Amino acid sequence: MGDLRGLARRIRKSAAFQRMLERMFAGYTRLILRTTRWRHEGFAGFEADLARGEAKVFCVWHGRLLMAPFCRDWTDPGLSVLGSDHPDARIATEVMRRMGIDVIPLKTRGGNSASVARAVAVLRGGKTIGITPDGPLGPGEEAKAGAILLASRARAELVPFAYSTNRRIHAKSWDRFLVPLPFGRGIFLIGKGFVPAPNLDAEGLAVAQARLSRLLTETAAEADRRVDAGDW
Repeated sequence: MGDLRGLARRIRKSAAFQRMLERMFAGYTRLILRTTRWRHEGFAGFEADLARGEAKVFCVWHGRLLMAPFCRDWTDPGLSVLGSDHPDARIATEVMRRMGIDVIPLKTRGGNSASVARAVAVLRGGKTIGITPDGPLGPGEEAKAGAILLASRARAELVPFAYSTNRRIHAKSWDRFLVPLPFGRGIFLIGKGFVPAPNLDAEGLAVAQARLSRLLTETAAEADRRVDAGDW
């Protein structure tokens, strides 16, 4: 049994197996994009701010990540995402790289000062950073400090985003990962964000984390409500 488990681990880590998973991942997202009737809501102000060169930290719960990169054409302005080096995240980050999205690597262990500095520079240049505030390992739907501190340093707005489809299932995972099914209605929804204060103390940081968590959860719930009640 030990030999079999070892063989299974080697197969999962092999380049060929990873490429197969990447193709499956990319193929499934294309299927969902093409067979779902999508609506975009809450984007008008967001797009106007981007056109003015205002920096944004685009936040989405880890469980709502699958279709998030497809909510708009990120060619202008560009999008950089903070992507974990955890094995569970590598397939998604590789697919995003192939879409032309810049991936700033984050270590699950060790320092990330260089990556944080790069992300702040991206924001100060008027670009957008994408982040899953509860990723990569949870707890689910609890915003960690990273997104808040990044936005605070760059004086950028934290933007809550969610997508949903009326034909969906949730994986039995820590993030209740939403898996959309084909041939349904879908929505890309941006909620109301905020700019955290600079130089936050511990109490202010905790308040901002709770606020971001609430806004993201409310945006996700509203996305579910709209597709379930929708007539498109």
